[in-house]
Amino acid sequence: MATQVASHRCCPACGGNGGGSLVANIALRTPDGHPLGSGYQVASCSACGCGFANVPEQTPYYEQYYASLAKYANEALTERLSKKSGRPDSDLEPVWVSEKAASSARRIRDLVPRIDSRVLDIGCSTGSLLAALGRLGYRELHGVDPSAESVYQANARAGINAEVGTFSSIPVGIGTFDLICATGVFEHLWDVGAAVRSLLPLLRADGVIYVEVPDARRYLDPYVSPYEDFSTEHINHFSATCLRWLASRFGLKTISEISYEAPLTEEVLTGCVAVAWTRASSLKIPEQRDNDLEKQLIAFSEKSIHDLALVSEGLELALSASSGYILWGIGEAALKLLALPVLNSREAVLYVDGNPSRWGFRFGGAPVVTPSSISSGRTPIIAGSFIRADSIVEAASQLGLHNPIVRLDL
Repeated sequence: MATQVASHRCCPACGGNGGGSLVANIALRTPDGHPLGSGYQVASCSACGCGFANVPEQTPYYEQYYASLAKYANEALTERLSKKSGRPDSDLEPVWVSEKAASSARRIRDLVPRIDSRVLDIGCSTGSLLAALGRLGYRELHGVDPSAESVYQANARAGINAEVGTFSSIPVGIGTFDLICATGVFEHLWDVGAAVRSLLPLLRADGVIYVEVPDARRYLDPYVSPYEDFSTEHINHFSATCLRWLASRFGLKTISEISYEAPLTEEVLTGCVAVAWTRASSLKIPEQRDNDLEKQLIAFSEKSIHDLALVSEGLELALSASSGYILWGIGEAALKLLALPVLNSREAVLYVDGNPSRWGFRFGGAPVVTPSSISSGRTPIIAGSFIRADSIVEAASQLGLHNPIVRLDL
């Protein structure tokens, strides 16, 4: 029988606060000042089965975090500055990002075919989805994102009007919409219910809310890496059933749902679920808990534990002659690696990342620095990513580094 835990936050799907089953204990070493500290529990709601990070709400921290992180915006910004271009270049967007957005746009067209529909993408990032809808003929394209750099790049695309904002601070006078999109957003939010509630005044009577999230039933299909989806960013773990629970809380009904695979990078696929909601004439609460989701989350946790043990053994062997190491890549995988005894017992000579938004992070006072700070030598470089190790190896070669590189390949 699963261990029962008290809930420190409301369930992101049903809104309940009756505790749940323990799914996983996530050990982390987070940057100085991060609210998740040394880790957290993942629980499965006792009422509906939805998975969630079982820690007190941290909305103010995360709103600031996403305003400054802007992962995709910073990747394009770095490239733009290196080319000394004055304006964003849409060609800098990775092909897989454009293709993913195009697939979403085609699904949306089937639901809302009128190209004169007024569209809002909240959490629009650099405007990929809005641009894809524009290529299908939609003309009233509006976006909201917490990142000023993302908004800047979205507005550089033809036909898009984007503004800085969040669910709790939607721009005044933005109007109402036939279609509201939230793709890759709800898994990040501490108060999903408040987010949905904030959209209702913006939704026209016959309007559609379109949502995409990772499909938590499919964390093993396809499996990406240990605890890939149990992260400091993905703090809610939905299935289609859980999204029906969420919709029903706000008088919404599900008119479409589909599970599919989408690119996570140019070479890696991940499972996703897309749903569409409209206003319902009567409230209908789902009758069943998603017990299968809890089983899938536990199975994912068990495989992750097994694979992290293999990684730890590999690191112990690779670092057996070294008292220190350089960690290149301060993403989600790295935060879990740093909690392993094999790295805790050794000195991190440098923390390195190519994303400028991470250069302000510190670990025990030591800053994250640019890859150009590495001196060629014998100190091993750990490629701190399961899915981007090749790019780290290539970048090290371009810098002329001769350090041994330790990969996390399973």
